[in-house]
Amino acid sequence: KIVKDITRAKNRIKALFKMKGIFCLGQGVYNAENRTDWLKKIDKNKITKKAAQIFWGQLDILKSQKELVYEEIKKSTKKFKEIKEFLEVPGVGLIAAATFSAFIFSPYRFGNKSKMWSYCGFSLIENDSGKDPNPEVEKIRRRKVIRHLTKDGNHRIKSVVKSSAMAACYVCKDNELKRKYLELKNRGLNDSSAILTVSRFLANKLWGIWKRVEREKKNKVSFIQ
Repeated sequence: KIVKDITRAKNRIKALFKMKGIFCLGQGVYNAENRTDWLKKIDKNKITKKAAQIFWGQLDILKSQKELVYEEIKKSTKKFKEIKEFLEVPGVGLIAAATFSAFIFSPYRFGNKSKMWSYCGFSLIENDSGKDPNPEVEKIRRRKVIRHLTKDGNHRIKSVVKSSAMAACYVCKDNELKRKYLELKNRGLNDSSAILTVSRFLANKLWGIWKRVEREKKNKVSFIQ
């Protein structure tokens, strides 16, 4: 929610300058060291100048709150071993790891990966309203059935897993997810489909890590007993 508020605050600042016909591109208009130069552009308009200062103040407060919240998340997630393991996966940051752990709740919640994908919003559904009695015709018809991503599922998990997959494929150095992404692209898949497939693979990987962590806990308890 704080990230969304920061985005709104940034949009408000840019809209203020654009309203006065002042072109602003990139992140420079938000930086504290550039604000004096930006104020000079609207120096004659005292009301707009004051509004810009207020909006910058709001942005600074939100940024400081974001840092506080992030530190609290770091403290509260230390006791969860699976989160520590998730962070070892390329592209997965603290927010993604904590969100996956919090919303999945337990690795034993789902009987198979298809059910887990469905909850995460990674299942494909088909626009299919019937079946042709002729097997040959049905085979041709099935190839033309349109499949698309479901709108159901947990949108927060879908967002963080997909963002992590994109980070692993686009930003991180050579890793398992990136190699899979390039392999899919070489096979002719478009970028969107390749990222979706990698996102499913990543969800499976996190789910598998969590199940291994839980097995290790049980084995440790059994050994102590």
